[in-house]
Amino acid sequence: MKVLGCCLALALLLCASTPAAAHLMVAQKGTLNLQGDGAFLVLSLPVSAFADTSEPQVVQQVLQRVVLRDAQGSRPLQGVLISPSPDDDTPGSPVHQLVILGRFALAGPVPQGVESLQLSLNLYGTGKEEQRTELTVINGDQRSLLILDAQHATQRLFPSHWQVFVDAIELGVRHILSGLDHLVFLAVVLFGAVGWRQVLVVLTTFTVGHAITLVVGSMGWLVLPDVLVESAIALTIVVMAALEWWMRRRSRVLALRWRLLLVLGCALIHGLGFAAAVRELGLAGPRLWPTIAGFNVGIEAGQVLVALPVMAVLLWWRRRSAIA
Repeated sequence: MKVLGCCLALALLLCASTPAAAHLMVAQKGTLNLQGDGAFLVLSLPVSAFADTSEPQVVQQVLQRVVLRDAQGSRPLQGVLISPSPDDDTPGSPVHQLVILGRFALAGPVPQGVESLQLSLNLYGTGKEEQRTELTVINGDQRSLLILDAQHATQRLFPSHWQVFVDAIELGVRHILSGLDHLVFLAVVLFGAVGWRQVLVVLTTFTVGHAITLVVGSMGWLVLPDVLVESAIALTIVVMAALEWWMRRRSRVLALRWRLLLVLGCALIHGLGFAAAVRELGLAGPRLWPTIAGFNVGIEAGQVLVALPVMAVLLWWRRRSAIA
């Protein structure tokens, strides 16, 4: 009962919360837009990545450590501009991110040499969340996502579909493990499950539900305002937690078919939230489907990573309570 109470309280807080003002750009994210014989870069990097934060030194480090290469060699970054990005819009707000703008000069029109283009990025911060950068590459109607870190500092601008799929799996795992709303909902659902077999059925139902709206939302066939989706996700937690509390107060158990129907309905809503995360990547073209598939696999992997230890603890607690 205490677990359900905590979940209910968290859900109410999620419902009441409103998005706060944040960086002008999302930290460690950016775009590389290929047009004609140029590639235009906009990128947010952590201040801690720079040994010297004076503008001339920042520009020098960017020129040395942000490099675009093609079959003929390195291409220079021209017209570099540095813009501080405060944590929020209040006066005197601290600055932990710098927005870098510039243009790479290419040897010729982009479509003829796009396969050989590679980007190297060797500027990462000291914080745990500053060790990776996500860059959306745009070339006409094609878009791809590069995930760069110290171990994978050089990437092709348009990687293979398999690499896109693998990168998207990582994104899905990170999304589910960092999403408090999804984790709380998962905890509520698992709390009501009886035994590992029912856990498997419930998780499968949740998977089917959110996979449907993940595809529908990612393709742009159904797009709802983010505030509405996030509020609805929080409401699913409230409804499930309140129902479990009400049933247990009366020493009753919700029939499995009704539980699965509720989980399916809630999963459809959560899938719209997952789809919003995919749309934020700004992907399009032939690499969108590998991204959707990989992201969905990553979400399932993240759910399993959460479900196994949580269910093990719940079963142990129930056995202990029964003995007592």
